[in-house]
Amino acid sequence: MRTANVGEFELKKYRASFWPEWKKLLVTFLGMAALCLGVYLLNVPNPNMILITGLVACTAVFGLAPGAVSAAVMVVYSMFFFSTDHSFFHYTELNGQKLVIIIAGVVMNFAVVGRLKRVNEEAMEELRALNHMLLDDNRMLEQVSMTDALTGLQNRFALRRDFLELERHPITVLMLDVDDFKSVNDRYGHETGDRVLESTGALLRELFGERHCYRYGGDEFLVVWPETDAQRISALTDELARRMRALRVGDEDVPVCFSGGYVYGVPELSSDLRQMLHHADNRLYEAKRRGKNQISGGRFRRTFSEQFAAPSGRQQ
Repeated sequence: MRTANVGEFELKKYRASFWPEWKKLLVTFLGMAALCLGVYLLNVPNPNMILITGLVACTAVFGLAPGAVSAAVMVVYSMFFFSTDHSFFHYTELNGQKLVIIIAGVVMNFAVVGRLKRVNEEAMEELRALNHMLLDDNRMLEQVSMTDALTGLQNRFALRRDFLELERHPITVLMLDVDDFKSVNDRYGHETGDRVLESTGALLRELFGERHCYRYGGDEFLVVWPETDAQRISALTDELARRMRALRVGDEDVPVCFSGGYVYGVPELSSDLRQMLHHADNRLYEAKRRGKNQISGGRFRRTFSEQFAAPSGRQQ
């Protein structure tokens, strides 16, 4: 989902807005002085059209204070240009009228362009605020779309997002689900069943870290652990089993067991990661077939020949 962003062109255009004020004033003064020197050396007969362009540009780009500097430089040069013998103080009647008109034009241009600049800055501030708000909303929506509502764990959408990050890194893929979960629902009710799933998610998050845990569907959970230490995985799953057996929901003890399957290795390709998920699921099915409440695992091999028939329907 895309959000509204200030583009590269707008970023460059308004980068000057973040200059220190003294730098804006200095650049404005030097720029207008260079224009004045240029029109003087080139003996431009009517330099005001060129200078008014500088005034508009400085005010539009840098704001009111630099605009005032450019206006002052233009007025001073006009006084020099139209005064008799460049005295700054003596004018013919016609040149005096021209100077008054020029000063009036400078003031009007400065006021209009300055106002437009202020309106533009306010509009840009509103746009930036809206952009930040949209980015926050988008992050929230992304979080919601990637999170299981019941357990708070990541979901399959989040797993698809993480696929590329998991390639070429040593990982253990652990698939597990609650044994006889249908019986828990039938005996204690669906509300208690939901609490069992919530508690399972909380335990997984505590033991493996939220970033590595997913609700894969129903009562099935997935852990993608960034290690390949089988002993470490075994210790963590033993701790999970111990704490789940002691699970208490409300005022009732709800003994919960789970079965799991895992493989560990380095997925070189996305297809390897999909195979690891498939193999971990097969090992989970094998643990179920052997009597549940246990873990089956081993090293991942791309050339691994399937030992287990694909389950046509999983035992609960």
